[in-house]
Amino acid sequence: MSTENSEMVALLKRQEQDRKDLAAGVFDAWQSVKENEKKLLAPYDGEQEHAPKEVKKAIIQGREAYFEEWGSDGRLAAVMSERHTIEREALVRRTQIREEIQQRRDRNKDRER
Repeated sequence: MSTENSEMVALLKRQEQDRKDLAAGVFDAWQSVKENEKKLLAPYDGEQEHAPKEVKKAIIQGREAYFEEWGSDGRLAAVMSERHTIEREALVRRTQIREEIQQRRDRNKDRER
């Protein structure tokens, strides 16, 4: 396997692990949101419709904050996606530079013959 291919495979594996790690964080963060909602709703038999407006508002705000941070279009997913794109583009640029250098070396060897 060429160096470029092995580098790309390694990069893609690491990026896949990043996505799995984010998914685990998403799950943990959602459990925290649900636990908070459970505490807020405990005095109201766990039913949101029995809760006062303030409690409902707190639940909505908690979910909104969760989705802004952890949602599939949230801040963390966007940052990770952007970073992954930059990493892949940088690898492609490095590969192109290596190829250009190799082509120049090959042309120089041909001239020397």
